[in-house]
Amino acid sequence: MDRAARRELIETIEQQKDRIARLENRLRDVVTAYKGLAKEKEALEASIKVLNVRSEPHRTQNVEKASAGADDSSETASEASGDAQAANTGEGGAESFVDPLNATGQAESTSANQDEILHLKEQLATLTNALATVTDQKSQMEASFQADKKLIRQENENSRKLAEETQQRLEEQLAEAEEQLSQAKSRIRSQQQEREKEQTDHAMMLRELQKVLSDERASKEQLEQELFETKLKLEEKKATPDLSVEYELKMQDLSAEMERLQTRLQAAEDEAAKPAPLLLQLQEEMAEMRVHHRLQIQQEQTRANEAESRLRQLEAEREARVANLESKLAELSVVVGNYDKIRQQDQEAMEKLKERIAQLDMENTALARVANNKVQTDDPDDSNLDVHALKEKVLKLIGLMKIANERSDQPLPTEDLYTFMNPGGDDSDDSGSPVSHDKCQQEYRQLKDEFERYKMRAQSVLKNKNAKDSSVGKEIETLRGQLQELRDKHIALRQYCDEQEVKDKQKVEDLEARIARIKNEHKKELDKAEEEYRQRAAKLETEMHKQRDRTIELLAEKEKEVQTLQLRSHSPVTPYMFSNQSEGSAHSTSASPRDGRSEAGVDDDDDIRSEHSDTVSELLVRPHFTPLMVGSFSSCSVSFNQNV
Repeated sequence: MDRAARRELIETIEQQKDRIARLENRLRDVVTAYKGLAKEKEALEASIKVLNVRSEPHRTQNVEKASAGADDSSETASEASGDAQAANTGEGGAESFVDPLNATGQAESTSANQDEILHLKEQLATLTNALATVTDQKSQMEASFQADKKLIRQENENSRKLAEETQQRLEEQLAEAEEQLSQAKSRIRSQQQEREKEQTDHAMMLRELQKVLSDERASKEQLEQELFETKLKLEEKKATPDLSVEYELKMQDLSAEMERLQTRLQAAEDEAAKPAPLLLQLQEEMAEMRVHHRLQIQQEQTRANEAESRLRQLEAEREARVANLESKLAELSVVVGNYDKIRQQDQEAMEKLKERIAQLDMENTALARVANNKVQTDDPDDSNLDVHALKEKVLKLIGLMKIANERSDQPLPTEDLYTFMNPGGDDSDDSGSPVSHDKCQQEYRQLKDEFERYKMRAQSVLKNKNAKDSSVGKEIETLRGQLQELRDKHIALRQYCDEQEVKDKQKVEDLEARIARIKNEHKKELDKAEEEYRQRAAKLETEMHKQRDRTIELLAEKEKEVQTLQLRSHSPVTPYMFSNQSEGSAHSTSASPRDGRSEAGVDDDDDIRSEHSDTVSELLVRPHFTPLMVGSFSSCSVSFNQNV
């Protein structure tokens, strides 16, 4: 506002200076015209004074001469009558007497005629001098009028050309600004469409992640259910009595019974050569019991193999899920990087728009300088700052962000703030915690090696079990202990994987929150840039309207000056005509500028002729001018009109 007020004050001062200069030029013209009129007035007053002084004694002399002539004629008539009477009465043949007074009257009449001729010659010389002075002044006025007329026409033509060029330039700049505004609007619209598309893509990605998470939860619940069922089965197996012990007891009983039967058989062999059917039945039962025992051992082995394969499958699924999460984290990091690139591109586009707006402001100020003939300086924009100033501003904004984070009710974690300030920092923010993954892999390898060793032991035990049926119970106990240890380790690994899953989920949520925060910040910056661009465009439009109004006012003022100069060039000589000039100027200023401009170039000669005819008519009205002076003035005006 201060800058605008100062600019308006400077423009007002410039307008007043121009007005003072125009008034000074007008005053100079008025002074020169007044000097010319004073010279004409002095010449005319001298001629009038001479004519008045010479005419009065001439009239008195004529009257005296006329009265003297009448007396002389009466005297001569009486004398002639007396002489006639004397001649009639007196002597004849006497010579006639010549009166000397008559001769003196004739001499006086000739001298009076000569004086009158001299007086007329003096009057003629005075009138010729006055006419020469008037014609010189008229010629000077005409020359100055023609020069002023040419100058005014040239200035009018130059101002008209300048106004047309300025109008054309303003229209071109307005068209260019409108085109740039339309381009900026289309660019902003396309960017908004891209942002909406990105938002829809992110929403789809989040839905897919939620779907994957729900699938993982379902699989986790299913695995927990299977684990619970296996635990129930193991507890049921533990609750059931051990068949091997029963079989051993049965085998011992059977062996004792067999011994008894052998003794009986040995005793009965003596009695009969053929074996008894009971012995055959017992042998068949023993074979069936052995087959059943082997089948149970094979079933336990298959169950152990199934548990081992299921454990492997769980580990493979866990590894696949970890790899999938890592790939998703990598994709999210790529998306965040692309979003940062797009944000940088938007910032560059906004900087370019700011530079273009600053350039338009500079061009507008240049036009104002050309129109007002004044060099005005503008303060530098933020776009003209150097790298150090921008760095200071960025550091200041980071400090303000830290202070706002400390004062906020829900502050951001320091890790997110550090990653926001250092987007290209440590790799642990993007790829998770590699130390924990290495530890998990190391434990997995150790468990795998132990499992392989246990497997080899189980295989060796199973091989030796066929040879040593007595050590089956001990090996089963060792296998159960190893299986329990593996279950405990599996539970520990399951808990560790759940903790890692919770951590990864927390990281994903943090990344999503960061993406949402970056989107909000980018939206705010975009809205701010749009608002600044709208304000600058409105300011530029108002300045263009002001410039157009100033140009129109300047053209109207030039037209008024042309009209006043035309009226001043048409002004008459005498103060009486000066009053007519003021009335005519008042009447002409009430007319429209367009009519004055159209009639100025067509009726100049008619106006000059009408003014000279008015001057002659006014001279006829004046009582001090004789018909001879009026005739000379009329002839001079006719010659002047012919020259014009």
